[in-house]
Amino acid sequence: MWKLRDMIRNFYIANYRDFVFVKNDRLRLTMECAYEGCEWCIHTSRLGNQASFAIKKMNSQHTCGGGLQVLSHPEASKRWISNIVKEKLQDMPLYRPTDIVKDIRREYGVELSYHQAWHGKEVAMKDLYGHRSKSYDRIRWYCDAILETNPDSIVEYGTIEGRFRRLFISFHASVVGFIRGYRPLIFMDGTFIKHKDGGVVLGATSKDANDDMFSIAYGVVDTETDDNWDWFCRNLKEAIYSCIEWRSEQITFMTDRHQEIIKSVPKYFSGSYHSYCFRHVKDNFKNQVLVHYCASERKMLLDLLNAAAYTPRLNVFHKLISKLTLDAPGSRTFLLHANPKHWANAVFPGPRWGIMTSNVAECFNSWILEARHLPVPQLVDHIRLQIMTLMHERRNRGYNIQTNLCPDVEKVLHRNAEDGRRLSVFTSNIMIYDVKDTNYSCEVDLQNNKCSCGEWRIFRIPCKHACACIEKAGRSLYHFTDNCFKTEMYRATYAEAISPIPDIEELYSASDEIHILPPIIKTHPGRPKKKRRPSQGELVRHIKCGCCGKLGHNRRTCNVAID
Repeated sequence: MWKLRDMIRNFYIANYRDFVFVKNDRLRLTMECAYEGCEWCIHTSRLGNQASFAIKKMNSQHTCGGGLQVLSHPEASKRWISNIVKEKLQDMPLYRPTDIVKDIRREYGVELSYHQAWHGKEVAMKDLYGHRSKSYDRIRWYCDAILETNPDSIVEYGTIEGRFRRLFISFHASVVGFIRGYRPLIFMDGTFIKHKDGGVVLGATSKDANDDMFSIAYGVVDTETDDNWDWFCRNLKEAIYSCIEWRSEQITFMTDRHQEIIKSVPKYFSGSYHSYCFRHVKDNFKNQVLVHYCASERKMLLDLLNAAAYTPRLNVFHKLISKLTLDAPGSRTFLLHANPKHWANAVFPGPRWGIMTSNVAECFNSWILEARHLPVPQLVDHIRLQIMTLMHERRNRGYNIQTNLCPDVEKVLHRNAEDGRRLSVFTSNIMIYDVKDTNYSCEVDLQNNKCSCGEWRIFRIPCKHACACIEKAGRSLYHFTDNCFKTEMYRATYAEAISPIPDIEELYSASDEIHILPPIIKTHPGRPKKKRRPSQGELVRHIKCGCCGKLGHNRRTCNVAID
């Protein structure tokens, strides 16, 4: 009955006709024109005990003299709007009220206000994902379902006073893929949830053999605190170390300078390497040191910091840092606090494959943007479906790779080999060579995979000097390339699959007793923030007056200029 009612309602709303329901129950539906005296009407009723209905009486001609004279419609309720947008909203969580207004105007010719569209979307969200007070209790069933369908996965949730606090999920297929991929590199970051319940998504990602993003674990917490990051790192360690294929290698972590992460990583991963995202370091440098310099000086000092961070040579690094502290005395305190051994290539103690920023973590945050608009129970399942689909696509892609190395790395190696053929190579012994480049010479040690230019050590791919020596020795370039870039590692990363989690059983086992309630919402005045929040330590650039040079105001509001 409701399908028939909605179809008739949609038709007459689109034709600017107002109507009223005379009868509206499970057996009969009678509609008449809202204008008194108009002969338009329609009457339908059920055919016996069947599920179908038949139109018994219909007068399709209006005698009221015309339709509505306005673009709005009295029957365009929030329930009607929700029925229109429900299917599209299920496929597009980012479907905005402004888009709803445009689509309904285009399809039905009805003008809606923003608030009508917003309320209609809220009703549709409630129909799709259930009542807020009951939806969080689904987490208990979901965690059990993961362990049943994906054995050896690590899943844990926590509550406080019966309300949701945090959730950690790491699928066994993801952990095994990370370990088999042979690159112990993890990016960690958090991004806020855009649903009205709030919260933060924490993610641990890595890179596969083709330098693409690979998710290891993710979780949801109420706030980004020391305790929650400590809990996330503890569960991440359990997920990685509990795998029987773990090789006990030291891990390189790449994060921003978030104090909670800085405290938790060495606590649970002692002996591992911690690298700071250089983009965040550079932003802090600009906001804390360079605000006191003019534009030309800022560019020169920033170029010095860039050169110091990227150079692989220790002596060059020290020269650049000395010049930087000499030209900008204020940078000495900043460098002491920032600790270059966490972001400068020349002094970083561990491997990071030439990666200087946490862009992979930011990529993960953008990749789950649609999921971040959903309630937590639906958010975590949406991310699972994304990871499951991505692993399947890349598993199929791995079968089609015909080269020894993944395509992107193969191109880099071929380019280095081509550049190396233009160099002059002189043999010292069977493993040591002297290579003459345009303005300098390099020593290449094939036994220890070292070149004095430093690029081989940083990128783990033979540089052009090493390629020249390897080809002169008649050996294979692939033998001297890090194993993590090989195609067989790419295939091993995606060999395991995340199993589906059917939820039909939950519909029959649902009870009225609720164990997990939604988190308490702390509503702040004004419109909820949708834009990215700066990371801790990532300061906002302040206004600097062009008249007096002080911060916090501009030339127009300067007291010196007024006097």
